[in-house]
Amino acid sequence: MDSVTQLMEQLPPELLEEGTTGRDLIDSIIHQSKDESIIGIMGVDQYGAYYGNLGKHPRKELMERIGSRHANKIYVDTKSGMTKHIGYVIDGRWIQLYKVSEWIGRS
Repeated sequence: MDSVTQLMEQLPPELLEEGTTGRDLIDSIIHQSKDESIIGIMGVDQYGAYYGNLGKHPRKELMERIGSRHANKIYVDTKSGMTKHIGYVIDGRWIQLYKVSEWIGRS
C-alpha cells in the first residue's frame, strides 16, 4: 500500500488549496488508492431498505429489482466546492450507493 505522502502527491492541485478540509483529503485519498479489497456495491434507501449484491451496473440492477424504467442521479456538494454522485432516485426511493470491501481484522 502507498504511504500517505505518496497518496498526497497524487491528489489534484485544487484539493490542496487553502480551505480544503481533512475529510475532503481523506475522501480523495480513499478514492485514489484504488483499494483492491472492494467486493461489490450495495444501496440503502431513505427507509433503511437494503439492496445488496449490486454488480458493475447498479443503476440497471436497481431499476430491474424495483420495476422502474427511469432513474435520476443524486449529487452532493463537497466542502471543496466539487460535486459528487452518490446514488439514484428510483420510483420515489432515494438510494445511496456504497462500496463494500472485505474487512481485514486483526487476529
